[in-house]
Amino acid sequence: MALLAESRASEVMISYRGSETGRDGDSTVTALTAALQSRGYSVFQTMGLMGGEAWPDAIQAGVRDSRAVVALCSPGYGGTTWTKRELMLADALGKTLIPVWHSGAYPPAEAGIYLTGLQYVPQFAGGAQGFVAAGYTVERVADELCEALMAAGIEPSGELG
Repeated sequence: MALLAESRASEVMISYRGSETGRDGDSTVTALTAALQSRGYSVFQTMGLMGGEAWPDAIQAGVRDSRAVVALCSPGYGGTTWTKRELMLADALGKTLIPVWHSGAYPPAEAGIYLTGLQYVPQFAGGAQGFVAAGYTVERVADELCEALMAAGIEPSGELG
């Protein structure tokens, strides 16, 4: 029997492609979550789900109860059912959407309809293929992401997510 997902009210929900930036990739989502939490933001991302939890319910609550959705853009981001659903729900709910350009072309082909026209983090000039290729640290990206969140009126609560 699956457990009911409890509400995870947070300032930020991170949407990512697990095979590229999650546990099965380079684990950037873990490092970015820790960096945001160290700056006082509460964060929801699916690596925090517990065994037996109803994934769809938990993810829906994560998007619904967040103030902003961060799209961690890698080459295949938006090409999975889950990342598409997360983007669609965030858009339908009018969530602040902030893309973080991890790697590959921007915007990722499968997420272009949601991300085209949005300024991504980090804002750097040149033809780099995301912050990894540009040699940026997750800490530097987190600083800029926090600036973008605050510019959108999303202040840290000071609570760990």
